[in-house]
Amino acid sequence: MVLALDVANIVSYLMQVGLLEQIAAGQSIDQAVGESNDARIEALTLIYNVALLPAAIAFLTWFHRLYSNLRPITDEPVLHSPGWAVGSFFVPFINLVMPYQLMRHAWSHNAPPSERDRAPLLGCWWGAWVLRLVASRVAAVYTEMAGEDIHRLIAMTWLHIASGVISVAAAVLAILVVKRQTDHQIARASSGTVADVFG
Repeated sequence: MVLALDVANIVSYLMQVGLLEQIAAGQSIDQAVGESNDARIEALTLIYNVALLPAAIAFLTWFHRLYSNLRPITDEPVLHSPGWAVGSFFVPFINLVMPYQLMRHAWSHNAPPSERDRAPLLGCWWGAWVLRLVASRVAAVYTEMAGEDIHRLIAMTWLHIASGVISVAAAVLAILVVKRQTDHQIARASSGTVADVFG
């Protein structure tokens, strides 16, 4: 659902660009059209923020279970507890690096030997995730600075579109990471040794 809302937000902001460019070109826009645009943007933003919470809980629950399952399938040391694996997403600055390190650590235990030393999917996923955080923050700051200047409003809208595109990429890559990590762990685990990572 979050992925679909990301796409809906991109389309919505593209519609806003069209309206703003008409205004910049000196064309008049009916007040009702402008109000409808603002209401659509606000509604989609609210729905997105509400939908993001259960999606984040689902992902973190999966990550906790994935990390919990490492000890039963390996004799090698596990870097941190499952609780810290989840908590690392919430500590400022640490959350820019450690979640990737822990996901990479899980990969090194779960993946087939031929794939353990290389994980380009994880790098792409985490790079997109960090870039999304930066892009959304830049868009938010620029929104506060834009004021009523039409050209700044257009630039601000394009920033939101760029942030949305990055968010779509990060979401798709996250889905692929979940699938690959889950498949690897299930294949690695002996029957009855490891809990279902979606259980």
